[in-house]
Amino acid sequence: MPEETGRLWLVMCKSLATIQESIIERIGLPDLRTYDPAEMNDIIETWYRDAKILRGEPVTGTWGDVEMHVLPGQTGLPPGPQQGMLFGEHAVRIRSKVYPVCQVSMQISTLRIDETRPAVVHGDHLDAWVIPDGDDTAIIRKVVPGFDPTSITSPPS
Repeated sequence: MPEETGRLWLVMCKSLATIQESIIERIGLPDLRTYDPAEMNDIIETWYRDAKILRGEPVTGTWGDVEMHVLPGQTGLPPGPQQGMLFGEHAVRIRSKVYPVCQVSMQISTLRIDETRPAVVHGDHLDAWVIPDGDDTAIIRKVVPGFDPTSITSPPS
């Protein structure tokens, strides 16, 4: 086996072993013959990032747009670039199955309201689409079990 292929297999096996620790169902080794060879590196890279998140390591990447809940009592975001922290469920895809594995936070370097999509009132808060405002860097981290992002209050006006 060529050294590069061996390293790829090692990364895949270690990543899947880490992911398996968070999933009750046995995932086993996927049959790589069922994957498009041109997509294999991307799939293994995704499992590698998923495993890093599950180990509590930060993963840095970029983002494009996301729907955000503006905290109750806020009428929107101030004009200009803002920083943001979003919370959500992280899921891992193995073959055709998707496994929810943990809660994550995504720290966004800069964001602004996407003016092409107006905010919508949703219960006691607004749902607004946000886009990068220059810097599209995001850092994803696993959230400590038991953390409740709804406990974060609005900053004083």
